[in-house]
Amino acid sequence: MDNYNIDSKQIIQLLIKEISEGLSVHEVEQLNDWINASLENKALYEKLYSEEYKKQRRDTINQFDAKEAWTSVLKEIEPKQRRILPPQFWQYAGVAASIILLVGLFLVFNMPTSEQPSVTAYENIKPGTNQAILTLADGKQIELNKLDTTINVSGGGINISASKVLYTADSKTANQPLVYHTLQTPRGGEYNLTLADGTKVWLNADSKLRYPESFTADNRTVYMEGEAYFEVAKYKNKPFFVRSGINTVKVLGTEFNVRSYPEDADTRITLCEGSIQLNTKNAQNILTPDQQAIINATSQEVVIQQVDSKLYTAWKDGMFMFRKAKLDKVMNDLSRWYNANLFYTNMDIKNTEFSLYMNRQENIKDVLEMLEATEEVSFNIEGNNIIISPS
Repeated sequence: MDNYNIDSKQIIQLLIKEISEGLSVHEVEQLNDWINASLENKALYEKLYSEEYKKQRRDTINQFDAKEAWTSVLKEIEPKQRRILPPQFWQYAGVAASIILLVGLFLVFNMPTSEQPSVTAYENIKPGTNQAILTLADGKQIELNKLDTTINVSGGGINISASKVLYTADSKTANQPLVYHTLQTPRGGEYNLTLADGTKVWLNADSKLRYPESFTADNRTVYMEGEAYFEVAKYKNKPFFVRSGINTVKVLGTEFNVRSYPEDADTRITLCEGSIQLNTKNAQNILTPDQQAIINATSQEVVIQQVDSKLYTAWKDGMFMFRKAKLDKVMNDLSRWYNANLFYTNMDIKNTEFSLYMNRQENIKDVLEMLEATEEVSFNIEGNNIIISPS
């Protein structure tokens, strides 16, 4: 195999991802191809993992020159090929040099620096806002965060503004076939809508809801992924169904939260008021208020536990509320809301438990300082990236 079928940027990205979150089968093959392409590549890879190299970097961290080290890394990765790198690569290098140095050198800085991040270091990481994309049945997309005034579409059935979408019952659509719309929030976004039956839905960051413009069938069914809070309007003879993957929640009128991100190990359904029937591949369960169903994504095993539902729904009211939650869970929620990337210098820190209660509009600096006050964890900010280390 040619030694440089994959360029330096891709190699660095693979090395970062290997440490931070793991690689797919295809990415492992790519990295192994690069490692095995030459003895030099293999030696560099082993060097970056060596205890001697980690110690060397720790000993010299206070004299570290980012620009000089970046040049050194490039020389080591492809000493004979620098002259043919495309201009956009150097643009990338200039923007991402700091984080690539810190993480691309295999996170050998296993000690936090004595310097605290400057205020400007936090400027790229902002709290989320009301923003979403509404995709209508005909494929038309509307960027809701760019609306300055309320608009009306679909013959009087939908009112849309920058803060919410409101569907109203329309007699013209009563006997029409189901027509589905999709509302999707990005990382760093949230949105709420009122469906045609009066059901209210709050979508958390990085979530998607597919729903009919009008409920003309004998039931009300919506499809979701990510996280959403439902306040279901009561229609005794027209049950409401929420489908998430292969799981189904059946309700008549109640309030509950569904958390079902594709990357999570489980789906969590938390009931606040009323009752719901949970149908999974292997079982059927009835939940009562302040109960939570945890559904394993692999085995579909269901565990029912008693919880304080406010801990799982505080986001809807603009708050972070964690009680003895693992750092991994806390930081994943923060990264979605602030649209930031996470890198751990030590994976064991992920299991450390934290409690936190703060407004979601707080500056990320204040949130991280609250966590650092425990003296269990420390943070460095590089661009839009949060580097997490044990204290």
